[in-house]
Amino acid sequence: MDRVFLPFSIPIAGSKTGLTVFVLLCDNDFFARFPDCPVGGGNLEVTVTLDKRPDMALVHFAWTGRLATICDRCTADILLPVTGEWDLVVKYGPEFQEDDEVVVLPPDMTELNVARYIYESALLSLPVRRVYDCEDDVPRPCNMEVLEYLHRMKNEGDSRPEGGDLPFQDLKSQINSN
Repeated sequence: MDRVFLPFSIPIAGSKTGLTVFVLLCDNDFFARFPDCPVGGGNLEVTVTLDKRPDMALVHFAWTGRLATICDRCTADILLPVTGEWDLVVKYGPEFQEDDEVVVLPPDMTELNVARYIYESALLSLPVRRVYDCEDDVPRPCNMEVLEYLHRMKNEGDSRPEGGDLPFQDLKSQINSN
């Protein structure tokens, strides 16, 4: 197992019944260990709450931090703020099985490595449109050249080709009349 992932192994068999809280940090090295990672790194603080019961365990993940990605508005490299929560049910059974929200651990598995669950959940917390209000960042990460171009295009308004309509204008008129 990769040394970076060692802190992400939480003891299941050795834990006492009740709540146990782990605070884990995911940095650039963490994200770099996953092949084809769609983010350039990040810095997350993940609180993992293990609620161990005699017949099962509930694992609650809550994270906050920033992921390195590209701004969809200006194409600059940004550290996008993300937060999220996710729950995992751990049951005990004869062999290891897993699906989206349930993991079955065999008796010989004493710990569960949660690195992959944290990684996947963090990526799913990225918004579809990757932009944020970066006005307070010093220095601002924005690509000012692209933003100035977008502003100029917005101010020029609806520039129709000479003697023609905007593309799909006829189709839009037909749809609106129905």
